[in-house]
Amino acid sequence: MRLALKHQIIMAPAAVLCLMTLLLCFLQFTYWDLSVKRQQGKNLKTAFIALAEADMAAQRMESIVGFLAQAHTPDDKAVEQLSDLHDILRVAFGRLLETELLGVSDTSLLRQSVRDLNPEQGVDLDNLEEGLKLLRPNIKKQLNSLNQQRLDFGALHREDIESLVAETTFVTIVVLGIAILIGIFLSLAFARNILNRIQVLSDSAARMFPLTR
Repeated sequence: MRLALKHQIIMAPAAVLCLMTLLLCFLQFTYWDLSVKRQQGKNLKTAFIALAEADMAAQRMESIVGFLAQAHTPDDKAVEQLSDLHDILRVAFGRLLETELLGVSDTSLLRQSVRDLNPEQGVDLDNLEEGLKLLRPNIKKQLNSLNQQRLDFGALHREDIESLVAETTFVTIVVLGIAILIGIFLSLAFARNILNRIQVLSDSAARMFPLTR
């Protein structure tokens, strides 16, 4: 099928633009994948910091509970500190749960611990001590697990960035080279036909409107 003249004229730039569009789509998808992995790394960091804060709060709560257990008279200041530390624990666990990195069982345990360790429900030293003894080993286990995940993810992330740079550079060079070659090929393929048709039009115009001397 013979293409119209206007289609022949725009064929080469249209093909180049099409290849450039595909290249941009590839780059967009690649960097989107990188942003997803960056967010995963950010979540790991947030979860690790939140767990570390929760561990320190639980440790201090354990010390205060031990102090109150040995004291012969109630200490309002110690109870107030216990309440403040519980608030720190609750907020830290909230940030941790937002990352959605923990399993269902660990999530349920943390939620239950926040409820059981709330001094506003009554300061039962035996229950607080028992709850902290169950909670702290779990926090330590999660800290070790998250720390290992951070180390592994950091190494993989660096490898991914290096691979991404090499891959995008190679694909960009290849696509640009192909686009240039296709543009040149299409231009040469249609150039002669375009020139011939222009010449025919010029000759027809000359016959219709001959120059007078």
